[in-house]
Amino acid sequence: MSAPQNFQVHLSGIITLLSDHLYSSDQVFVRELLQNAVDACSARSVLEPDFQPSISFTFLPDTSTLQVRDNGIGLNEEEITTFLSSIGASSKRELGAQREHFIGQFGIGLLSCFMVCEKIELQTQSSSGGPAFKWTGSEDGTYQVEALPSFEDAGTLVNIQLKPEKAKKFDGESIPKLLKYFGQLLAYPIHYYTFVEGQEVFEQINTRFPFPEDIKTAISNDRQELLQYGKDLFGFMPLDVIALETPSGETQGMAYIVPYECNPGSRPMHKVYLKRMLLSDKIDDILPPWAFFVRAVINSSELQPTASRERFYENETLEKVRKSLGRCIRSYLIRLHDNDPVIRDGIFHHHQNAIKQMAEHDEELYRIMIPHFTFPTSEGQMTIREYRQRNEIIRHVYDLDEYRKIVALAKQANELIILSRYNNDRTLLERLPSVYEGVKIEPTSTMYFMDRFGELSFQEQARWADFLAMANETLDEHGCGVHLKYFSPNNLPSILNVSHHGLMKRGLLQSDADPELPQPPGVWFNIGNALHQGSGQNASLFLNINNELIQQLLNIKEVEKQQMFVKFLYLQALLLGRYTLMEEELTMLNDGLMTLMLAHS
Repeated sequence: MSAPQNFQVHLSGIITLLSDHLYSSDQVFVRELLQNAVDACSARSVLEPDFQPSISFTFLPDTSTLQVRDNGIGLNEEEITTFLSSIGASSKRELGAQREHFIGQFGIGLLSCFMVCEKIELQTQSSSGGPAFKWTGSEDGTYQVEALPSFEDAGTLVNIQLKPEKAKKFDGESIPKLLKYFGQLLAYPIHYYTFVEGQEVFEQINTRFPFPEDIKTAISNDRQELLQYGKDLFGFMPLDVIALETPSGETQGMAYIVPYECNPGSRPMHKVYLKRMLLSDKIDDILPPWAFFVRAVINSSELQPTASRERFYENETLEKVRKSLGRCIRSYLIRLHDNDPVIRDGIFHHHQNAIKQMAEHDEELYRIMIPHFTFPTSEGQMTIREYRQRNEIIRHVYDLDEYRKIVALAKQANELIILSRYNNDRTLLERLPSVYEGVKIEPTSTMYFMDRFGELSFQEQARWADFLAMANETLDEHGCGVHLKYFSPNNLPSILNVSHHGLMKRGLLQSDADPELPQPPGVWFNIGNALHQGSGQNASLFLNINNELIQQLLNIKEVEKQQMFVKFLYLQALLLGRYTLMEEELTMLNDGLMTLMLAHS
């Protein structure tokens, strides 16, 4: 036996680094042991094509000892010194071009065991022959190497005895669960042994191999089985499953469509494997941000893991993979239009907003999907196809308060109005002429309907000329003109239209081109608006002659009372339009209420 020697590093500092900064949990020691065993078998299979790998984990509950055995390539004495005792060295480097077969790329994996034990004992026999060796490393920074008689076959046996506080966490039940968690998709058979009441218990970890070699064919032939796999994996029955594959074929997977609406700002967590070993089930950046309506299980052999092997480096390869997988989802949605309208409608019901975001930047997807997109209208949700069956002109309102004011008017006029406030609806509507030749898109406001409703006859204009003169004089200091109209519904006494200049004065617009309100649709609208609202006016108050309250107002003989009620109608219209009252309007409200109180005191 050799004399004790020191690791070529400050080991206690490395253990602290591993536990506190590199790894997110001490349970990764199971993954590192499994990974080393798999890589040792992969290395031997490169040299021996007919090699049959064997990997087993045995937990001895009486001593809280975990044994890991593989029949992989093994190590000779020089390799032990180089690769087990020098942090950062890796036997995989020596295999050069063959390293794509291996999961690990870092020589610190075995040291993760020091997070849960005080000593690591490793017995190994190299496949190249020679004696076997026992390597014993301690967390105090020392190790020993001892020659042993040759084993019958090459391979490695690792023994670790868990610290008492760790033995409570890692036992005969938790260890096989972790093996399944990390290694369920591994191609090599993984066996687990333990003892219960003195009887040996055996379990094969990766009996089920649900991740197919040919994703597209598997979905075509075994769709229901893969949907059930998605349910087992993520806890919901998916609406459908999408095949994911990069052009190189080195990244493959399945994206499961979530059966409920998702927050566009959410970052769904995907289960991602690196060469069939679980990297993490919390990867949120392998799919484009707009794909928040799917959860994916993915295996890659081309992405580069970070040192902790819990994420991928954000580099050009990851960006290419992300775009390629995004194109798979896009292609699925395009094919879905023709292949399965039932599934399409179900997906639209929950995830239309996500698809709208995609369509805004994808002309082909837009042309295919726009007839099926639904928009909120004055008569409920409606697709563009349904809307165009009733209206040739697409009329929409962006401002929510403006929409609330005119929705009742639209219903009475048998007009359909789209609320284009949400998501990217306005942008999608404005692109409709690229799909429907000759279609007109018109932003709409209160003035559109006021111009359509009944005008006063000459006799009525003469009859109520004095009232209109009084009302306009009353509200002139507030920049508001007053008009009499016949309109429906009859229970609506008045409606207020505030000009762009008026909105700017109230601080609701920064400029005439503010996107928060659609621009007036055309020169005739501007002419009509100017006729209703003089050059110095900020708003127009339309009083509904069909309304009983307005009829009573017109019949009041006392001018002062008429003035007060005109002011109240103006204030009511402002509040119904959800406008914040300005200082002079608050003064007018207080003065009016005081007048009413004094009159009845």
